Amino acid sequence: MKKVLAAIATGALIATAFVAPSSAATKLKIAHIPKLGTIGYFQAADKGVQRACKELKATCAYKGPTEITAAAQFKEINAAVQGGYNVLIIAANDKDALVPALKAARKKGVTVVTYDSDVAQAGRSVFVNQASSEGIGNALADSAAEL
Repeated sequence: MKKVLAAIATGALIATAFVAPSSAATKLKIAHIPKLGTIGYFQAADKGVQRACKELKATCAYKGPTEITAAAQFKEINAAVQGGYNVLIIAANDKDALVPALKAARKKGVTVVTYDSDVAQAGRSVFVNQASSEGIGNALADSAAEL
């Protein structure tokens, strides 16, 4: 879990590199949008986001949907953009369905960081992967062999 928290915190820090410095007064507003707000994994990931926000002196919000649907995340994305958030950190419920909302956000200068589950590349600025596909495959094979 510490690796996950570190990866998410790193993602939040990386996101700052993509935020256009339109003025010195631009303050980071980071919205963390997980797949579902009540899942412990995403709540733990938010601890990493909050830690990074403290370091960055950023405003942060955990905008966890109440259902695991692209439609619920779509609403959260649009609300965050309308609320002036300039960084979205999202674990996508649907690789393709969220792309139009995320592309629109990016056109407005919002940085989009995905983690846990990615979206199509056109919808994000950067993807932070907690583990390599090879590493996950090896761990699954090792676990299966122990059964």
